[in-house]
Amino acid sequence: MRPDGKEALLQTLEEKKAAALAFEARFAQDHFARLGVTREALYGLLQRYHQAFDTMGEVRLPAPSGGMAPPACSKGCAFCCRALIVVTAPEVFFLAEHLTRTRDEKSLVDLKRRVSDVDRVTRGEAGDARWRRGPPCPLLGESDNACSAYAGRPLACRGLLSSSVKGCMDAFAVRASDPRFAGARPFLFQNSEVFLRALAISLAAHGRPLYRLELNAALVAVWSTPDPLEKWLSGVDIFANARAPGASAPIA
Repeated sequence: MRPDGKEALLQTLEEKKAAALAFEARFAQDHFARLGVTREALYGLLQRYHQAFDTMGEVRLPAPSGGMAPPACSKGCAFCCRALIVVTAPEVFFLAEHLTRTRDEKSLVDLKRRVSDVDRVTRGEAGDARWRRGPPCPLLGESDNACSAYAGRPLACRGLLSSSVKGCMDAFAVRASDPRFAGARPFLFQNSEVFLRALAISLAAHGRPLYRLELNAALVAVWSTPDPLEKWLSGVDIFANARAPGASAPIA
C-alpha cells in the first residue's frame, strides 16, 4: 500500500534526518578524538549547532494551507515556551554560564529563585500536563513575552519551527496533546534531534552517556552543585534527579 500524502512527507523528512545524523555523528566523533571531552570541545560543538540554526530562517516548511512557507516564529510569540523543555548536560552548562555572564548579581539571584519556584511545580510533570497547564518557562520575559536568554537558549528551543502562528494559537488554546498537525498537514517541526543524537553517540564512545533532562530541574542541579561542569566531566552524574519524565535511559 502506498503511503498517503502525510505519511510520504514524514517518511521523506525521516530519511533526510537519518543522513544528517550519520554525517553529524562522524563529525562529532572526530571532534572529540582530536580535542578530548573538555569544556572548550563541548562548547565548540554546541556553537556549530547554534550556527546551523541561525540559518533556519531561510528554510521553507510545509504549511497547513498547502505548499511551503517560511518559519512563522517571531519575538514575543511564545506558545511553545509553555511546553516541557528537554535539554542535555552540555547545553545546561552553556546556558548557566550565559546567564551568569549576562546578568548582574541581583537579577541572577532573582532568576535562580524563579527557576527554583517553577521547578517545585513542574518537576516530574509529563509533557501533556505541562502543555495543558503550564507554568511557562521561567526564562520567558514577563514584560515582552520574549526569551531573556535567547543567545544561550537550548537546542530544543532553537530547533522548534512553526509554519503557522494560527496553528500554534489553536493548539495552545485546546492544549492539544500532539500539536504538530493542523488537519493532515504538519506545521510544527523539531529539528534538534539530529544534533542531540550525534552529540550523544560521540560522548557515549568516551564513556559519558547523555540523558534527556528537564530544563528547570537541570538548572537547579547546576546551581546547587559546587564545580558542576568539572564534576560531570570527571564522571559524576549530577543530574540523576533531573531526568525528563519518561527518559530514564541515555539517548541512543
